Amino acid sequence: MTKSSLAGLGRRNPTNPLCAPAAGYQPIVELGRGGMGATYLARSTAAAPGRLAVIKRPHRALLRDPDVHRRFHHEAAIASLVRHPHLMRTFGVGEDGDGPYLLLEYVHGTTLEDLADRSILRSRRPDLCAVVLIGVQCLSALEALHDARDSDGVPLRIIHRDVSPQNILVSARGDVRLGDFGVAKSRLQEARTDQQTLLGKLQYLPVEYLKERRVGPRLDSYATAMTLWTTLAGRPPFVARNERSFVGQVLRGRVPALRSVWPECPPEIDQLLTAATHPDWRERLSPRELRAGLARWLEPRVEEGSIQRFVEGLAGADLRTRAAAWGIEDALRAMERSFERSMEQSAPPASWSDDEPHTPDRSLEA
Repeated sequence: MTKSSLAGLGRRNPTNPLCAPAAGYQPIVELGRGGMGATYLARSTAAAPGRLAVIKRPHRALLRDPDVHRRFHHEAAIASLVRHPHLMRTFGVGEDGDGPYLLLEYVHGTTLEDLADRSILRSRRPDLCAVVLIGVQCLSALEALHDARDSDGVPLRIIHRDVSPQNILVSARGDVRLGDFGVAKSRLQEARTDQQTLLGKLQYLPVEYLKERRVGPRLDSYATAMTLWTTLAGRPPFVARNERSFVGQVLRGRVPALRSVWPECPPEIDQLLTAATHPDWRERLSPRELRAGLARWLEPRVEEGSIQRFVEGLAGADLRTRAAAWGIEDALRAMERSFERSMEQSAPPASWSDDEPHTPDRSLEA
């Protein structure tokens, strides 16, 4: 919904005043702004004074569109039904005199897109193991979405449909969150068609969606593979002057091998990304298959804290400056203490490299 980076976060623009308070949270600063709406960092003034959250509101000009209201409530419904360590949490949804709003988890960090941009500015490639681990964790979150069922055991058929570097948040502590379910598709929606509407970011949409609007789990594995390809290459695989030319490139051929632009790329990673971006969705790796392959490559190589070091090396100083400028240092320390207590009380999580035998389930493909 919104595009932001550390460079642009938190700028007070008099032409874009802060939004109205929501559910006892007072906005502090605007975080990001996109075509559909904006997000704001907010501090609780009610039940839990000082607690941080993000208020997400649509632009006022869109409030007359009933589809905007439906999307907000659909996004909240998905978040309430599917919980996963790497999915952005939604604390609440509501509607007031300023329209609908979502109350979201605040992640003190930046986007994978911003980390990739910072690597380019420093003329260095992003840390391979950290990027692959981020991909593995996002794929695990996608599996949870795809496998979700309602209270009666009926599949919800949730497809994220908007996986991209700017929708992957990485905290200063190294936590990864896949966010923005604004264009997700599920059985919860009213029966209606999106045949005339292109939803999601063009750069990360596969052939079957561009041609037929076909939606299934392998759309999300394609988008994740394209996200990893773009992040590691430092550029998108397809470059065109306009949308029509870009779509033509996608429809005419395969995604180039990553080793064609980065010869040092490990062949196993190159092969997995090639298989996950196959133009025929029937031949493409599922999210579970892609995760398992990446995890097998990663397991003997990854070191504890690799994502945290990746973020610290590129954005750590700016994140500390931002926390001080916004006056949220005490709130962040309280969040850290709360996290540590929850970790002490919880059982050890299942291994991220879990590689149990699996028979691909193609029944959810549209």
